[in-house]
Amino acid sequence: MINGFRRWGYRLRFLAPLFLLGVIGTGVVLGLGTLNNWTEWMYPSLIGFMWSLLGLCFVWWFQPPGPNAVLLTTAWGRFKAKLGKLFVVLKCWVFIVMLFGTIGLTVRFVMLWQQGVPL
Repeated sequence: MINGFRRWGYRLRFLAPLFLLGVIGTGVVLGLGTLNNWTEWMYPSLIGFMWSLLGLCFVWWFQPPGPNAVLLTTAWGRFKAKLGKLFVVLKCWVFIVMLFGTIGLTVRFVMLWQQGVPL
């Protein structure tokens, strides 16, 4: 699963500027919407912000590691390699939890938006 995430993260790295622009653009819309009381734009901008941030985290977290031959020659290097593997597994699980949370919030926000509930 981790190798699959890394493969897709490497293939989708060209989308990182688009995700960054999405985060910045929806952040600006959220800020202006809060100041100017634009309730009709708050739910779509929140959904776009969440998905852009999730895409940016995916592309940033799941890049293939570069070669490091010095890492495994000392005890400290082996410890750092094991710790790195642990953090990769933790990042994978955190991303999966973030994905399910984003899907749940998207469904909830769309339902609230369709009902006309102000944010």
